[in-house]
Amino acid sequence: MFGAFHVLVGYVVGLVSFRSLGIEGRRDGFLAGFLGAAPDIDYFSPFPFGSPLGHHGITHSPFLLTLASIPFLWKDGRRKLPYYFALMSHIGADFVENFVPIFSPLSWDQLGVDLVSKAPQLVTVLEAVVICSFVVIALKGRETFPIVIPDRYSSLASVAIVVLTFPLLLFPAVWQLLDLASPLSLLTWLASYLIVNAVLILNVRRANNFILNRMKQREA
Repeated sequence: MFGAFHVLVGYVVGLVSFRSLGIEGRRDGFLAGFLGAAPDIDYFSPFPFGSPLGHHGITHSPFLLTLASIPFLWKDGRRKLPYYFALMSHIGADFVENFVPIFSPLSWDQLGVDLVSKAPQLVTVLEAVVICSFVVIALKGRETFPIVIPDRYSSLASVAIVVLTFPLLLFPAVWQLLDLASPLSLLTWLASYLIVNAVLILNVRRANNFILNRMKQREA
């Protein structure tokens, strides 16, 4: 699954988790989306695929990710669980689409459903469903689960960060899709790229306006 889709899945899983657990208060859709893609920080590792320090290594280990999350979940863990689920959505998506070291660090064998090889058309359909779900949820839930960058950034800076961040996140996907030479895959990637950026920019601007209005109301 390409970086953009992990962002979308993380966002959707985060919001669904908040609603399912009945957690009220501040919710950060940007953080959930970021965590959904975070394990792919190992993509450019020079070490072999599947090795502990390579792509799909320690950052794709369910046990090690959970262990690293414990300090953040220790205090008020229930409120932070949706972000943990957003992070783990990356492992679930990769397990369904290809492979992950599910039993690491005991074993670094890569296990998974491997739909990308067995049913590539189904993968494209699932990714299209994720895109549509994200658009609907992001637009309807922009106030309850906003994609907002910390308040210290201005609206213009927020947009710039979004625009600069996501091409870097999606860069690996471009090469993979070009190698696949599939017009449908390329179209799916382009659609996801445009939608992610458009919806993020829209929500960042609206969220910033929402925050400014709330601050003015409190001062009044």
